[in-house]
Amino acid sequence: MLFVLLTQACSKNNINTKKKLPYKSTSFLLEKLHENELKCEWFAAKIGVAFVSDKMSDSFKMHVRVRNDSAIWISATYYSVEAARFLITPDTVKFMDRKNKKYFIGDFAYINKKFNVELDFESLQSLILGKGSNISEFEKLKSYSSSEHYNISSIGKREKNRADKKGAQKAKTDVALTVSVYPATFKVSRIILQDFKQHKSLKVDFEKYQKVEGQLAPKQTELNIVADQNLEASIEYLKITMNKPLKLSFTIPEKYEKME
Repeated sequence: MLFVLLTQACSKNNINTKKKLPYKSTSFLLEKLHENELKCEWFAAKIGVAFVSDKMSDSFKMHVRVRNDSAIWISATYYSVEAARFLITPDTVKFMDRKNKKYFIGDFAYINKKFNVELDFESLQSLILGKGSNISEFEKLKSYSSSEHYNISSIGKREKNRADKKGAQKAKTDVALTVSVYPATFKVSRIILQDFKQHKSLKVDFEKYQKVEGQLAPKQTELNIVADQNLEASIEYLKITMNKPLKLSFTIPEKYEKME
């Protein structure tokens, strides 16, 4: 019996033990991520979203349009009827609530408060496009490998550029970052952001990519937010087009009331 148990234990250990990928430096991984990130002036997608929060669960569709580094336009529809519309630029957030006939014009503090996250324009654009371009904002980056992924991590300060009317201001926040990278494609496979002081975390798994015009674009993404209100979401990119200029219309009807 002892011989059988030892044999089974050894066999099990052999199955679970995998060799780590060869070490790659942080600078090498950052360079590869930049080389393989999605590059386009215009990006448009029809996206299906299914979510579960502490209060409810539901699903809806989003039509997303991105002009690189300039604007993000989002139309959220529920049973083919537009429920909300966003127009987001690096320093402004515009939002229309179609159901309640209200609108908001402000900055990212609104999105961060409403969805319990800490985002800026570049971070949101990176999440939509499956990029890791804002990794360089973090200090003391280190790389390590596992059996399936290369990883870049930082525990310390994050330097964020926040533009105002006078120019760029820099602020530092305490967060931990881990970015995992697929070794075959050097695309981002997972991003984890943890704010220990505020007890918040954001995890994004880029589970599947699809080929669009010779580049790899997101196909299936899983989102997990731990905050005052927890949220899990499955995001599927149903249709993607690139490099076709599109309108980013945002006209507020006269009867809409401004949100306080």
